[in-house]
Amino acid sequence: MMASVQAQGLSVQTALHCRAVLRAALSRAERDELVSRNVARLADAPGQPTPHPTVLKPAQAREIVAGVADPGLRRLVAVALGSGLRQGELLGLTWSDVDFERRTIHVSKALARIGGTYKLTETKSESSKRTVPVGEHVIAALREERQWQLAASPRRWRQVIPELVFTTARGEPRNGNAITHAWQDALAAAGQPRLTWHDLRAAPGALLLQGGIEVLVISKQLGHSHMNVTAKYYTGVAEELGRDAADKLEALIGGA
Repeated sequence: MMASVQAQGLSVQTALHCRAVLRAALSRAERDELVSRNVARLADAPGQPTPHPTVLKPAQAREIVAGVADPGLRRLVAVALGSGLRQGELLGLTWSDVDFERRTIHVSKALARIGGTYKLTETKSESSKRTVPVGEHVIAALREERQWQLAASPRRWRQVIPELVFTTARGEPRNGNAITHAWQDALAAAGQPRLTWHDLRAAPGALLLQGGIEVLVISKQLGHSHMNVTAKYYTGVAEELGRDAADKLEALIGGA
């Protein structure tokens, strides 16, 4: 059944969802003695393919940020690309999380929509709670965002969650789906290739690897549960860097 689902061109995740539904139904049937065993529970689940991050060169990253026409979205993209935060973590940032002097962002919560209401929730895992050092361009984008908020009309301001960094023009939480659609529209308008919002989170890790930063440091920056998760995710980048290393070694000793 799971093979048939994937043969139709559907994803592994869809096959897993189908298996979960069937497993629940057969569990009920097993309890009522309609079947002797739950074959969906006994069957091995299809393995999830390892995702491969989009690899951007530094010049490409700068061009992408500069090409976003909307100032608010451009600031959000700049912070995302310069920090590696998940979208929910970005949208859940409050001004007390930003240390302008030390140039750090403290991540301890995320924005979620529960029952139609925006709330701040715990981060994805304990390892997701972290303090992320950021560059001056990220701090500059955050300062601009702060100035924009201060200039907003008090009569229109309806900040339901106090001190949010990224809000609408009325002070309300920003909608993740709307941001994703705006991001795709901005890329298309600028003539850039399609990138998902998650690519913005993954790209910093690839850029840091290209810059010679160790995997352990990158893992802590991105809030991964373990360094092995980071190493596996960026295998393709490491292989590319291995070719660069071989070329450099050749230049050092091959021509001697």
